[in-house]
Amino acid sequence: MSHVSRFAALLALAVFVALAGPVAAQPTGIVASPPPDASPFNVVIHADFVPRRSAEGLVALQQYAVDSRKDDGAMRVDILQELAQPNHFIIEEVWRNRAAFDAHLGAPHTRAFRDTIQPLMGSPFDVRVARLAPAS
Repeated sequence: MSHVSRFAALLALAVFVALAGPVAAQPTGIVASPPPDASPFNVVIHADFVPRRSAEGLVALQQYAVDSRKDDGAMRVDILQELAQPNHFIIEEVWRNRAAFDAHLGAPHTRAFRDTIQPLMGSPFDVRVARLAPAS
């Protein structure tokens, strides 16, 4: 199994667990949030590049952002660079819904991006999915 396939499988599992866990754990009588596909889907990814390959990583991230913003359902794709650790980047993505994000994961440009950055990485992607917290 390729690195990309393993990453996609682990990401899908992490997303499933993150989304299924809180809903299943709610006490009886509390109305569950709308299903994940009915509201914006937020993804935050931390990417650490080997310091000497950081500039190459940034170029790949910039192209990934340009390509991803064209995907159907992309609401926002931003690349942040940590000030204290300039080889550490944060990708903030907002997708119309889970289906749009899933389609993005299978897009040729997303797979090519992951293949490109794999040899540049200093540690694995840290992928976190979230939704907006309920207003008080």
